[in-house]
Amino acid sequence: MLRTVIGRYLLFAVLGIEALLLPYFLSRDVYAEIEFYKFTALLVQFTLAGAGTGYVVSYLDKSTEKSNASRNLILGGFVHVVFVGVILFSFMPRTVVIISICAMLAILVESVVKVKERYLLALSFKPLLSFMLIVLIPVFLTKYISFDLYLFISFFCAITIYIVINSKDVGFHCENISLIKIYKNYIGYIKKGFLMNITTAMMFVFFYIDRATIKTLFPDYLPDYSFSFSIMQMTIVAITTFSYVNIVEFGKENIESVSLYIKVLAALKKCFYFFLILGSASILFSYFAEDFYGYDMLFETTLLMVLFFGLSNVLLSINSLYLYLGCIKVLSIMMLLSLMVSILLNYLNPFEIISGYYILLVKTYTVFAIFSIVSFLFIMKKLRSASELKAVN
Repeated sequence: MLRTVIGRYLLFAVLGIEALLLPYFLSRDVYAEIEFYKFTALLVQFTLAGAGTGYVVSYLDKSTEKSNASRNLILGGFVHVVFVGVILFSFMPRTVVIISICAMLAILVESVVKVKERYLLALSFKPLLSFMLIVLIPVFLTKYISFDLYLFISFFCAITIYIVINSKDVGFHCENISLIKIYKNYIGYIKKGFLMNITTAMMFVFFYIDRATIKTLFPDYLPDYSFSFSIMQMTIVAITTFSYVNIVEFGKENIESVSLYIKVLAALKKCFYFFLILGSASILFSYFAEDFYGYDMLFETTLLMVLFFGLSNVLLSINSLYLYLGCIKVLSIMMLLSLMVSILLNYLNPFEIISGYYILLVKTYTVFAIFSIVSFLFIMKKLRSASELKAVN
């Protein structure tokens, strides 16, 4: 696990470089727009309906047939992506649709590579995207390419390279292809991953609403919010790596075994240590970066995000256990209730006042923190009950 975390930080160093360079060379408005488009593309990924997650769960199921599994996901997923793309073209900007299609293809490839425990290769799409955004900055600044073309080339090159470097794991035989069998298997993946996908999508919407609200009500503050969100990723990268690996590692253990309980506690402990160290570094960096970049609310926004969102993600890093505990519906209901409360509070809070920006952030991150605490307590209770039941038997 530690090697994976360190390796991911080395891999994701390019994201840090992107976070430093884009706000410096690009205007505040252009930078905020790029981040908003990227966030929208990541949201559209959830239209895959959990096929990738379902594939991972199915692959780890010892009773599931694994031959041609990757072929079923890739071919079935490609048809799915084309279908979604055609629909999106009718009501979304062309650039958003194209970069969203690239993001969806990345999820399909990532799922296949992840189950083979090639975590760093699986995680390389976002670093590749950041690399392309950095490389193309000089071209964009000289106005040889438009904003839309800048994003399109970056996403297209990133997904092309990503597929090429993972071609060995993604490759499959084309003989004896049964479209009906591919369809049935792909639908099976969606069924297994759908609820987790919906829950994760709601978490994403949780913060997308903030970004969209700030874009509408506080457009001058959107660059600060976007930059703070990027800085916060210094903390979140380690935490999400634990979450990312946990879905495979926890699946190897018997849900009633004491070893799983010990593994969960150990993962949480390491995750919390990383949060303390990297969270402090992120906050300290934002303090000095505020003056250097001229972003007036960078420090306060980053401080709030790291403390609330960072700690919440530590607790949520073991959420993959819901899949193996058979309680994913409980997680979905809790997330839905939290999202509804957050939206309701949006209508009740006086965002038009000068401090409305901070009221919005505190509201969202407090509700999310409460959700994470309740979710964590529920998982630990279920794990302990399962272990005690086995001991009695």
